[in-house]
Amino acid sequence: MKLVVLSTFYPFRGGIAQFNESMVQGLQQEGHEIVTFNFTVQYPSFLFPGKSQKVDSIVADKITATPVLSSINPLTWGKVRNMIKRESPDAVIVPYWSSYLGPALGSAIPDEIPTLGLTHNAKNHGNNGLSSLLSRWYLNKVDHFVCLSEEVKKAMATSTGKPATALFHPIYDHFGDAPEISEIESFRQKLKIDPNNKIVLFFGLIRSYKGIDTLVAAQQYLDDNVTILIVGERYESDIEIPSNNSNIIWIDQFVPDEEVGHYFGMADTVVLPYHSASQSGVTAIALHYDKTIVASDVGGLSEYIDQNKTGILVEPKTPKALAEGIQKCLLEIATQPDTKNLIAKKKESLSWKQFSKSLVTIVERTIRRN
Repeated sequence: MKLVVLSTFYPFRGGIAQFNESMVQGLQQEGHEIVTFNFTVQYPSFLFPGKSQKVDSIVADKITATPVLSSINPLTWGKVRNMIKRESPDAVIVPYWSSYLGPALGSAIPDEIPTLGLTHNAKNHGNNGLSSLLSRWYLNKVDHFVCLSEEVKKAMATSTGKPATALFHPIYDHFGDAPEISEIESFRQKLKIDPNNKIVLFFGLIRSYKGIDTLVAAQQYLDDNVTILIVGERYESDIEIPSNNSNIIWIDQFVPDEEVGHYFGMADTVVLPYHSASQSGVTAIALHYDKTIVASDVGGLSEYIDQNKTGILVEPKTPKALAEGIQKCLLEIATQPDTKNLIAKKKESLSWKQFSKSLVTIVERTIRRN
């Protein structure tokens, strides 16, 4: 088949661009021709709270996607629509994660070509009426929604009345293997973390819905030899992270791909204390590096954790419950000899190969129905 993927790609940074990269490679490995279109402008600078929307380094082996769509220039929306038509694809796949991009993405989708909406979020985090209005441009153009959790699938099917299928978030294996132990120890020394301490890693953009407040409050209930390592840019200035607590270290930066393995390599467990969630790419990284996960039992996070086997689900917004879950994971689950085998089985069920095959089946079914 010939498929068009319209979304964000390198040099834009972040989990969606990385997901699209791996998805396109998986589809190509299944023998399909994939044409990719990228943004020229994703968000105007005043709407983007981070330091940069693009990666700093040049990476030679990334997917080359044609940069043409600007979220703030409607003239490009029709241009992209015509470019897609000229390709005459069998179907279009449009990943979706932000209602702000709804008008641009929806206007660029040709009416006459079967379209699959690969939906990361059913609604924006911090959803409001304007978000719902903007998302309609996109939702109305989609023929079939492909979701990464049952939670999102139910929301999309209910809100749109259109077909929706739940797949899964595949493992993020593009970061490579964890560095050698000596390299990890050197990296740990650089961060001035006590070599005898256990490390609990929070990784990713820092936003209020991700529950940093709960994690910080949980620290008082943890053993003194546990270090909470928070790695990520803060996107909301009112989120407080103490700078005078030796058991909490915050690395305020976006992490380049080549350093991700260092942080996960030295972690003893990974924590997602989210107040709400659809699913999370952080679980896909943690499993890739064979790490147990402690997460709030919200949204679709439970679909990626086997309770008391590969991690622990805890009551959200409850610092003491989170601390108890972390302690149990560190002292019991992460130290069990069979835990790594259980994680390996979980990873097998979340491969890009399986995801690509399942996605193609949905594409074929959508084409037949249209």
